[in-house]
Amino acid sequence: MKKEEFSELFLECTRQGIEKVEKKYHISLSKNFEVELNGAGVAGAIVAPAVAIDLMFISEDLFFCVIDVGVKAVVGNKAIMFVGVSGHEP
Repeated sequence: MKKEEFSELFLECTRQGIEKVEKKYHISLSKNFEVELNGAGVAGAIVAPAVAIDLMFISEDLFFCVIDVGVKAVVGNKAIMFVGVSGHEP
């Protein structure tokens, strides 16, 4: 898988999570969000989506499996996405 494909899949999952929260709570969230990354050598660090992708994607043949994505918190109108990565070797 190319990095662009990995990125598109990841961002689509985060978009769906944000949309579910917006619908459930009748709120409008910013499309800008942060990631609380858990795994890939990181333990709960808040990072930009691009940084999370860089940490999870190593090469076309080597990347961490994302096992959990969801909105953990909303600060103002910005979502903090929980992203859990497999603890197995990429």
